[in-house]
Formats: sequence, structure tokens, C-alpha cells
Amino acid sequence: MLDQLSKPQLNGSTRVLTWPSCFEVMRLALAGVHSRGAAFRRQLLLKAMNPIAAPPLEIGLDPRPMVYLASEVETKERAHRLLCAIVLALTVLAFLLGMPETIFVLLFLVAGIAVGKRHADRQSKLGEYSRSKFNLNRATQLLNAAHDSKLDVGIGPCDQRVLVFKDFDPFKFAGVPVGKWSFTVDVERPAQSASGAAEIHPVSCEEIEGAIKRELPGSGFGDLLVREIIATRGEDAFILPMVSHEANINQPNVSLDGVAVSALAQKHPNLVRSYIMFHDIRWDGGLILTHIVRTVLKGKIFYIETSRFVLAPPSKGFKGVDTTNLDNKKLSTKIGEFFGVAIVSPFVVIAETYNLLAFATLSRSINKIKKEYLESLQTNPMFNYGAADSTRREMTDAKFDHYSQKADLDFAVKAFDQTIVELVYKYMEDHGVDVSDLRNKVMTIYNSGIMVQGGDVTAQAMAVGQGATAQSSQKGPTRSNAS
Repeated sequence: MLDQLSKPQLNGSTRVLTWPSCFEVMRLALAGVHSRGAAFRRQLLLKAMNPIAAPPLEIGLDPRPMVYLASEVETKERAHRLLCAIVLALTVLAFLLGMPETIFVLLFLVAGIAVGKRHADRQSKLGEYSRSKFNLNRATQLLNAAHDSKLDVGIGPCDQRVLVFKDFDPFKFAGVPVGKWSFTVDVERPAQSASGAAEIHPVSCEEIEGAIKRELPGSGFGDLLVREIIATRGEDAFILPMVSHEANINQPNVSLDGVAVSALAQKHPNLVRSYIMFHDIRWDGGLILTHIVRTVLKGKIFYIETSRFVLAPPSKGFKGVDTTNLDNKKLSTKIGEFFGVAIVSPFVVIAETYNLLAFATLSRSINKIKKEYLESLQTNPMFNYGAADSTRREMTDAKFDHYSQKADLDFAVKAFDQTIVELVYKYMEDHGVDVSDLRNKVMTIYNSGIMVQGGDVTAQAMAVGQGATAQSSQKGPTRSNAS
């Protein structure tokens, strides 16, 4: 099922973009590389170049074009920043030497011209990511352009099956939690009918999971992608094979195939848990609902749990490309921009000088991470290799852009819940298992849901069973009166 993510395969020298259906998010992400400034770009590069922490698991965004563009922009900014640093140094020197005022005027003019030219260049580059001009080929070009291999060490493979989480919650990468449910079934209790007890056939988690993975994507209620992963804590990552990008520096290997993943789950049942993720992609990736499913069969008890998380549209900081008229040719606008640039140019010179020094110390920051890692191992061998937040998770807003997104989320949640519960119900019924008790549990699930206040997706999910009106039905869950 992972091939649905368009995982990268080398066709000659061509690398393939993942999550191509998330067009809108990629557009805003690349625009954000330009609009959100140098600090944001350094944050992207620092995460991508981290040779120790496990790569984060990404949903709905291929981070590689963002990282490569950030590196490209920062490299091109060096000449401009160096000029700003020279202007600042000459200004300080002129002040200390008590030079004539004309020198300061000349330096101010140089700063204004440099800052104005750079502002115009940035506006032009940002315009490439407007709705009318952007093409996904731009991301593919970035993906296949030459770049430093160090930019890839902190980026996981697109068919990543291993999640190494840093804190208590393993699923922060998937977005804001919007509810969960679970139920159990006694698989040794036979169904009763007028002719007596039904014959029970053996129940298998593998068969149930297979039916779920096979039937849900074809159900037609959403664009579902299926992904199977294992999850383990950062402190327990020692059970994973390691990769070394340099001597004595280890990083958990998250590029494991299905056989290796299954072996780890069987060998370490307490430290490693297996999950099936269903990504419901809507609004060109601006809204992604992820259902994370786990099944267990212990003795006579079958257990299934489902947690759901939502990635809302990117925050306003990424939407400057849509809220600014980059093609405004009015004379009054140009004059306003001219004076605006002139006023802020001294402050920009100082900021760009700082950015020059900050980017120059990026490698020192990586070396500091390595040093702290080696020192930590001396005192505590259970180093936390947990991944940082996914880039898509960091981009997400706390609110929807449209009421319709809220309505679509409600539909997606209820459609998924009804479909998966009916699949389990039918499987148990076909195997002769008594499902009479399951009917009441089904009603509880159907009547629970997500509670969203004013478009705010951070609201807590409605408590399971709150307001539920469980009703018995001889026809199974499809005849339940869900509110």
C-alpha cells in the first residue's frame, strides 16, 4: 500500500516527488521558504542536517524541496549580507573616526539601494508561488537539482515504516488529536439462532487487518492512502539497527522493509507497536485526517482501537503570497515601497549582518549537537533518539480556513468509523461469533465524534458515550440510528 505515496524510485537520475496530491501545501511551503525569513530557513536546514535524531515521519508534505530551496536561498543571500556587513562596519568606523556627514549619507544610499534591490528580487521570487503561476514541476526541479548530501541525513525515506517518537505521545506528527474509540469482542462466544449455536471459525488479526486495508480505500468516501508502521520511544531506539554518517555518530535506521519491521514487532512486543495508518486527503492536502488503527487478539478477546488526528491548512504565516498583491504596478504603491525600504534599510543592514554570522555558525550548531550526544552517552546510554516534529505539523494552523472544511472533517470521521466497524461486524458474523453485544458498542461509536468550536480543531473530542442512544437492531450496525 505504500506505493500509493509515490515513494521515490530512481529512474536514471530522476527523483520522484512524494504526496503529489498535496499540491496546495507544497505551494505554500515553498512560498514560506521565501516569506518567513532566514530564521525559518535555518530551522529547516538544522533539522535536515541532524545526523543523530531519527528523521520525523511526514504526512502530506515532501520536505526535500523545501530544504533544498532553503539551502539555495541562503547561499544566494551571502553576497547581499556581506555587502550589508561591510556597510555596517564602515558606518561604525566612520562614526569612531568622526568623519563628515556626507560619508553617512553615502552609506545610507548604498544601504537603501542594496535593500531595495533585494526586496524587489524577493518579491519576484515569491510571485513564482502564486496560485496562477505555480506548477508542481518547480518542486520536481528542486528535488533533482544538485545539493549537498548532508541535507538528506535528517530526512526519512518516503516509504518510512519506523516512527521513533521523542515524548510520551507517539502521534504528534499526525496533527491535532480529534478523538478515539476502541471495543472488544469475545471471539469464543457463538452466535445464537433458532437452530442453536453457530459453528465458530478461527478468527485472525491478519485476516481482519487485510480486509480493512483492502476494503477501506475502495469504499469511495475519501482519497485514502494506507501506511503500515511500527512505533518505539526514542529511549528504546537501541533495539533498532543504526546507521553512521560518521565515526561514533549513530542514528536509528528508519529505512526498514516489511520483514525487518515485523521481526522487530515480534521480538519486542512491549517496546514496539504496529499500527495501520489511513490518510484521508482533502482540499489538495490542506486538510488531512489520519486514522491510526491497531488490533490485538489475546486468548478469546479481540481488541481494536482507532485514534484520529487532523492536519489543518497551513497557518497564516505561509499565506503571504496569497494576501499580497505582488503585481501591483500603481505609482503610489511603488512610491510607498520606496520610502518604506529607505526607512527600514538601516535596520535591515543590522539584521542581515546577524543572519550572515548565524548561517556561518550553522555547522558549529551541528557540531554542538554531536558533542552533546557523545557526552550524554558517557553518563546515560539510553539516549533519546526521538524525532523532532514533522514539518507539516509545524506548518498547521489551529483553525480552519472555511466552514466547509469543518463539515468535510465531520463527514470523513463518521464515514470511516461506520465503514470499519461494519467490516469488523461482518467478519465476526461470518465466523459465527456472537455480535449482539457489539451492536450497543457500535451505537456508542456512531454517536461519539468530534466537537469543534468555532472552527478550532484543538478542541477536545467528545467523550465516548456522551449522548449515545444505543439501540438494538437485528440487521446489524447499518440500521442503527446514528445522530
